[in-house]
Amino acid sequence: DTSAAPFCLPNNESTLYVGETYYVTWNSDYFPVNSTITIKLNYANDSQIQAWSSDPIDNSWGVTTITMDKSWLQGYTQYNLTFYALMFESADPSSKSVPYDGPNILLTNKPSTHYTPPEPTKAPNKLGLMIGLPVSLGFCFLVVVGLWLGMRKHRTIGLGNIMGRRRGYGAGKSRRQRLGLGKKGAIRLQEREVLADPQYRDDIPPAPRIPGHRREESLGSLVSDDGIRPHGNAFRQELERQKTGR
Repeated sequence: DTSAAPFCLPNNESTLYVGETYYVTWNSDYFPVNSTITIKLNYANDSQIQAWSSDPIDNSWGVTTITMDKSWLQGYTQYNLTFYALMFESADPSSKSVPYDGPNILLTNKPSTHYTPPEPTKAPNKLGLMIGLPVSLGFCFLVVVGLWLGMRKHRTIGLGNIMGRRRGYGAGKSRRQRLGLGKKGAIRLQEREVLADPQYRDDIPPAPRIPGHRREESLGSLVSDDGIRPHGNAFRQELERQKTGR
């Protein structure tokens, strides 16, 4: 800003806020090489009253900082202040300081910030919704069906897995199967004879007969095995005759 030369910042007629820190810069080529600069801030309506002053700064630096104080408002909501620069030549200690006018600024309180409402949510794209929704639902359906088929294939528990393999008497067979019954309850003698099962059965083979000695010969007809034949047990026939009185 050439109107505030040799100052570069802050700009002339700018507004500064209480509590904020600002840079004060100047053009170092504007002053002698070995000069020292002191920046001051005075009240605009009375240049003799100083509000703030920096320490002496080497001109080659060309920058300092300032934090705006609330007390500089002197009870007002805003106040005008002016920056000054005092230049001292180090090569000539007897020389006096030379003042340079700087920018005028307006000091005021920082305005309150309000919450910025978010932008309204845009409605979803109808075309994208019409395409994306069926695709998503179809994908989910395929995943569910695939999982179901996979679980069904690999985790089927058969009755044989629960009951175990054939072990011992009648393991893994139903009562009808153990008794050799068909669907109608008849004993399947031919099937039992033809389809020999290598597994253990409860059918007891007949005891070998001892040559020369028969049980029915020693005990008589009371324990004869011929009772299963009709007219083969005289004792039973006698009992039946006495009961009927014949």
